[in-house]
Amino acid sequence: MTGTESRVPVLVYHHVYADGSPELRAAAGRGTVAESAFRQQVEHLRAEGWTVVPTGLVVAWLAGRGDLPGKALCLHFDNGWLDTAQVVRPLLSALGLPAMCFPITDSVDAASQGQAFFLCVALNMPHVPVYVSGAFSGAPGRGLYADCVYEIDDFVGR
Repeated sequence: MTGTESRVPVLVYHHVYADGSPELRAAAGRGTVAESAFRQQVEHLRAEGWTVVPTGLVVAWLAGRGDLPGKALCLHFDNGWLDTAQVVRPLLSALGLPAMCFPITDSVDAASQGQAFFLCVALNMPHVPVYVSGAFSGAPGRGLYADCVYEIDDFVGR
């Protein structure tokens, strides 16, 4: 896929529970599916010619840095629930498919007051560098990827 005249579907899931799990009944219809249904959905998409691509590849494509397959899509998992690690990750790994997980941990307000258990800042850009701030552009002299690593290192060190 070239240019930005096309769209890339992003399929978002909240939960993928093991088949027969009691949580399935409680959360039915709210971005929640059984493991077997999720597998069937992914296999159907592949059979129809869709290619699951990493989100970073789509970001690079949107920035004019590369192409995508004609029928590209992304898989996203919201909230970082335990089932994402226990059910989704092994399944996607077995199928050789990428996905993006967006964990939530606590509010920014709670973090600023020292009350958060854990605050996650997802810096996924090093996988496909897209942009670096002016102060870090060309800093190590080893290319955009190195520039991004230096900027992230500076950010994390603050």
